[in-house]
Amino acid sequence: MAYKSLAKLYYSDPQNYTQIYKNRFVSTESVHINFSVAKNPMFFLQNADVMSLAYHISTLDKKVTLLSMKLPGVALRQYSRKCLIDEIVLTNKIEGVHSSRKEIDDALEILSKQSQEKGKQQRFVGLVNKYLKLITKDSIALASCKDIRALYDEMFLDEVIAEDAHHAPDGKIFRKGSTSVYSGANKIIHTGVTPERKIIDAMDEALSFLHDDSVDMLFRICIFHYLFEYIHPFYDGNGRMGRFILSYYLSEILEPLLSYRISETIKEDINAY
Repeated sequence: MAYKSLAKLYYSDPQNYTQIYKNRFVSTESVHINFSVAKNPMFFLQNADVMSLAYHISTLDKKVTLLSMKLPGVALRQYSRKCLIDEIVLTNKIEGVHSSRKEIDDALEILSKQSQEKGKQQRFVGLVNKYLKLITKDSIALASCKDIRALYDEMFLDEVIAEDAHHAPDGKIFRKGSTSVYSGANKIIHTGVTPERKIIDAMDEALSFLHDDSVDMLFRICIFHYLFEYIHPFYDGNGRMGRFILSYYLSEILEPLLSYRISETIKEDINAY
């Protein structure tokens, strides 16, 4: 029998949902996380399906690494740049933010020339600067709530204020008020954690799990991405920031070219969400 997620079983098999949930929760394949979702303790399964997917990713990583090694240096740099531009344009598009390839390319040129004064006047330069670190392999501090806020400020704050100052963070670190995610039909499909004290506590737990070496890094990265979007710590920019953090950590453990394809993969599989 094919594995079905609890989210699907909740609607397709409501009579057996509670028992299935309990069976999975106490399973030897279950890894418990110090976090609650809708008042339910969170866990994930390291079952055959999940391990098979992890193996597939590892195999794909090796193939891409071997192929990239065969490319001349100039060709690899050009292709990496193209993929990076595509990723930034798409991550913006997913959130309804229009950006042209030329705008992103111009920002890359400004950063490569280290023209900081001019860079401040260029759209998306903060966002592009961070994505550039996936290529340069520069480290980014992500150990605390303050680190998350500092990254947000560098990537999005100027842009958010320019669009609507009311969407800028208004708490000590994150937002004070509530925020929701809407469907295409303008229905609320998720409301982020609130108030700010709970956001901070939840993010501390999420970061603690992200840096828990007892769990495989690939699983930690994916689960942190879920937790970040569940918490939704800001009024605006959560989706793009969450995808960037996902790309950043994937670039640490996989061939970086794979980390440039997050938004493209979401676009291809959007109907599965």
